[in-house]
Amino acid sequence: MLVLTIVFWDFALNYLSYRYKPFAQLLAPSPLLLVKDGGMITRNMRKEFITEDELRSELRQQGVEDPRDVKAAWLEGNGEISVIKKNKGDAPKRSRQPIA
Repeated sequence: MLVLTIVFWDFALNYLSYRYKPFAQLLAPSPLLLVKDGGMITRNMRKEFITEDELRSELRQQGVEDPRDVKAAWLEGNGEISVIKKNKGDAPKRSRQPIA
């Protein structure tokens, strides 16, 4: 009986979140920004109990050696971390100033 109750509520909540947007927004957490322009957002990491070592490990699994190479990294609603790498052309450019 317990298993049937869990299966029923799982089906009912999935159906409601599929049919009605307010339920989807209520039941599914929105993505949380963890890295922006190479800098770790420690406040958001603390909120989700993610240590710097854990984040670095996840970035390495995505093929990123250094967080400074990340444009943005998000903790998705399903618990996975999605990473957007910086393009090589995204590096800050130095302008040459004429010497007076």
